[in-house]
Amino acid sequence: MVDLMIDVVAGVNYVLPMVPIGVEPNAVSREALEMLRAAGAVELKVNVQTATARTFKKVCPGLDRSDILRCLRDGVEVFGPGNVASNIIIGLGETDEEVLKCVKDLAALGVVANIRAIRVNEVNVKKLEKALGKKIGVKDPQRLVHLMNEQSKVLTKYELDPRTFRTMCHRCACCDLTVGMDQ
Repeated sequence: MVDLMIDVVAGVNYVLPMVPIGVEPNAVSREALEMLRAAGAVELKVNVQTATARTFKKVCPGLDRSDILRCLRDGVEVFGPGNVASNIIIGLGETDEEVLKCVKDLAALGVVANIRAIRVNEVNVKKLEKALGKKIGVKDPQRLVHLMNEQSKVLTKYELDPRTFRTMCHRCACCDLTVGMDQ
């Protein structure tokens, strides 16, 4: 997959060198990240998915959260602080404190989190609720506003700004609340 992604990035960069390219691979090696960067990618997103390792283990069996975190650390070294993003999906039973700790941990690495409310549907809800043993979803939209406002303080502390992204979720700002755009 990453070889194909490298080829596509190089091709787009060759034909349209003025277009910024963001990539969203699964957790990959540092060498693969360097190859993506050399091909022309300017931003990276690798999703940590959940605020806690405990929840991750339940909803992402077979994936290795430590590998994702390693990839994010490597990504910051390759792409630079503020050019790496990661989704944190909320509404899985985590507390606000757990979400904000994850935001802080990622920001300390130079990664800008995208806090995303779980989108439930008939395909995923039963499986997720069975894995977690509880009802899921974000019941109060004000929770998202509160978390965005608290995230803003964290990002200011670490001198990170989602508005500097040129690609992906932070640039689009349509699906989620984005610090600096929705405040």
